[in-house]
Amino acid sequence: MKRVLITFLLNAILLSFISISYAQSVILNPSEFTIQMVAGESVTKEITAIWNGNNTVKAELNVSVEAKNTNTEGFQIIYPPSIMLEPNVPKKFTIIIYAQPNLVPDTFYITLRVEVKIPVIGGDFSPTICIYDRELDIGMEANPPGVNPLNWRTSQYAFTGERIKYKIVVRDPNGALDIGYVKAFVNGSEEAIANPLQYLPYSCDGLGAPLNPMTDKAFEIIITVEDNWYGENELVLKVFDSRNNVTSATHSEEWFFNPRLGMMVATSDGQPIRFGPMDPVTRVAHSLNKIKVKNNGEGGVNLFTFIAGTDLYASQGAAKCPDSNVLEIEKYMWYRAWSGTQWQSWQGWVQMSKYNQNSGCKIKDGSYWKDINGNGVCEKNEFQGSTCYGALPIPMPNPNNQKSVMEHILTNQGLMEVEFKIQYPIPCIGTFDRGRIYIIGKAV
Repeated sequence: MKRVLITFLLNAILLSFISISYAQSVILNPSEFTIQMVAGESVTKEITAIWNGNNTVKAELNVSVEAKNTNTEGFQIIYPPSIMLEPNVPKKFTIIIYAQPNLVPDTFYITLRVEVKIPVIGGDFSPTICIYDRELDIGMEANPPGVNPLNWRTSQYAFTGERIKYKIVVRDPNGALDIGYVKAFVNGSEEAIANPLQYLPYSCDGLGAPLNPMTDKAFEIIITVEDNWYGENELVLKVFDSRNNVTSATHSEEWFFNPRLGMMVATSDGQPIRFGPMDPVTRVAHSLNKIKVKNNGEGGVNLFTFIAGTDLYASQGAAKCPDSNVLEIEKYMWYRAWSGTQWQSWQGWVQMSKYNQNSGCKIKDGSYWKDINGNGVCEKNEFQGSTCYGALPIPMPNPNNQKSVMEHILTNQGLMEVEFKIQYPIPCIGTFDRGRIYIIGKAV
């Protein structure tokens, strides 16, 4: 019986994506091995290929035999003509070698070469930009601190000191060394330069996973809104190459900077708030008209809305209610409001609060009040939510809602109505026609 000794030498040949060289290749395992064969028999060998490029490619296989002291036509080799290679995913394929039975002499040394061809795509490729994290610092992280400590906003606007932050990945098929830097432009003017990050995220939408440091770089860029920016502006991130040339890789957004806030506040009939006759049993009188509030601010600004007032006084004659010549609104006046689906549907009336220009504003998430007294009325000792200059939210959120902050937001161009009631104490004498109601809007 004749025996054939075959030596396999496997070489991977990479035809690069580009005309310059960088470390993308196909790794074959095993790279070299020896097999002893019997003439007239076959040997099957499994080979693993790993492609460390960035995209899935169709690789062509070409297997050839080089033999000494024998005829190479005495061997038949069976293998797939091509294989699909995914980035960093092992791909196994099989080669079958058959030795003809009439081979002489008894021992042969055969070199088997496997050639893996990756399609050539020539030229200098443009990079791609991918946004993998985007934040807007509108709260305490802003400089100066922003208008909303919850960092919660639904429209594309920003005020002075607030910061727009992006974390991005830039991919350049020419290699990461060809990536220069990233700049931010506002209406065509250079405003910020990105900081390179020392790490790559695992993935970024559209670029696949895992990311490759040979072609990918990560950056963070922070754009702080300036006090002289106003109106609709285009914010563009641009990628520059290693030769300081701007590339076609961009990301663009439309922003409205420093929008003017505005509200229309009027009564439903154009007259001051007035009350109907008092019920002799409950001593309650309801307002005959309502306050209408419309958010007509610029740039899509939404508003947290609040209400407060002053005590009521009689403009003429003597008055007493019940101990002095003043009707105290925090004791004897209530309100309720609605705007679309936001309204006090649980029929809760809320005691009015006094305006206090020194108390400032506090925006708070979570439940706003707890109905300790069980009467469906938000009384002063039960409130634990947002306030602004002593004012309370309108509409007042449901006590069972843990996302109360969302229930007193007046959307841009949105309309809200507020009504009132008074419960007169005993005694209460006089015409209390002098006082003020404040409607306060705070940008979300």
